Amino acid sequence: MTDLLAARILEESGYTVLQAALPENALDLCRDGAEISLMLTDVIMPQMSGWELAEKVRELRPGLRIIFTSGYTDDTLVGHKPPAEGAILLEKPVTAENLVIAVRAALDRV
Repeated sequence: MTDLLAARILEESGYTVLQAALPENALDLCRDGAEISLMLTDVIMPQMSGWELAEKVRELRPGLRIIFTSGYTDDTLVGHKPPAEGAILLEKPVTAENLVIAVRAALDRV
């Protein structure tokens, strides 16, 4: 599922979606005071890992709910820092239904 498709699915499910092409753009959104309830990010990205991004975002937005996605196997992810406590990891390919369920579950967490 592409970023654009995921955004469309979530928008059609009633969510407002802010997109960031690069991790630094996501950090800028957090710094600029955008209303953000949840972040959806890939685990492995060129500039920084999703887990590194999550750490930086949580410094700006403690308690922000985060969903990670990855097309890599658990063996590949072993060398990477584990996700933040309470984070959701979706394995690719992600179906539209699973995406919407994961977002709802993350937002419903206390």
